[in-house]
Amino acid sequence: MKTCALCLRNRTLRNSHIYPEWIYKPLYDEKRRLEILSVIPDGRNELKQKGMRERLLCDDCEQKLSVWEGYAHSVFVQPQKPLEMSQQGTLLQVSRLDYSKLKLFELSILWRAGVSTLPFFEKCQLGPHAEVLRRHLDASDPGHPDRYGALMFGLKVGERPEVLQVITEPRPVRSYGIKAYNLTFGGFLWVFHVSRSDPPLILRQGFLLADGSRLVSIRNALEMQNLQAFAQKLERLGRAPQPR
Repeated sequence: MKTCALCLRNRTLRNSHIYPEWIYKPLYDEKRRLEILSVIPDGRNELKQKGMRERLLCDDCEQKLSVWEGYAHSVFVQPQKPLEMSQQGTLLQVSRLDYSKLKLFELSILWRAGVSTLPFFEKCQLGPHAEVLRRHLDASDPGHPDRYGALMFGLKVGERPEVLQVITEPRPVRSYGIKAYNLTFGGFLWVFHVSRSDPPLILRQGFLLADGSRLVSIRNALEMQNLQAFAQKLERLGRAPQPR
């Protein structure tokens, strides 16, 4: 037995997903293989039959996180009830979300990326924030909307109706002077803000709010600098994906 990263009890650990399996599903090839692209100089691209996993959580904690993952799946993949949405230009206003479940899903993704020992997540270094997030998750406490808030950018390519499905390595950035991490998965770029400082109003307006509403900015993925930089690094390292 080993210590569960979430509840800190000595338990048998599961081979836990860092991202839930439904996030990987659109990326599998015809042989149900997933190509993990890496820009780590000493790394390499890998073909996997399952998404990135490691021995991390016990059964009880897996079940706890699966409730929040299931809710996120019902929002982003197979909506179980209609959401209220209105769009003005490139901004999409979404309402009637379950603040607690969705915020805990977001926090669980950030925390898992931060505590993972996999090379893919090595740039997501949360420091003391990892323990703060662990306590929130262990207590099923989503916390205040201003803390560990995430901005969401829907990734489109030109006029195509579907979102761009890509997963890139997390990386640290500065967002309006606040330390943040870019995580790209599920058709979105998520910018998680990790700081004890109060975020400025312009950021708070884009976070998931306690009333269950949030703004999503729809962007052309080909114009986003972080995705351009990732693609350029892959090309330089000779790891750009080949057409199938």
